[in-house]
Amino acid sequence: MTLHVDSNGANSSRRYCTGPSRTFETDALERREPALRRRLWAKKAREEHDAFAQALRDKGVKVHLFGDLFTDVLATVDGRAFVLDTLITDDEIGPRS
Repeated sequence: MTLHVDSNGANSSRRYCTGPSRTFETDALERREPALRRRLWAKKAREEHDAFAQALRDKGVKVHLFGDLFTDVLATVDGRAFVLDTLITDDEIGPRS
């Protein structure tokens, strides 16, 4: 398989990746499609994303995975407080009881 990536940004030795959503693995999404098919699609999407990230690494690019970065932030007291104070607000999820 040959991978090719075009970018609208300047050449960079660093890229940030999010990866496919785990939403596709749940039965709640578009019940028209069988759950097994969604799970297989999600698995394939993860495999392709991992191959893409590895291809970037093989070219010398430092790949930062958003999930890992967010986990690191939440592991710190200040990071967790920032997320809770700015993202989990009454306007977003309703008032606390």
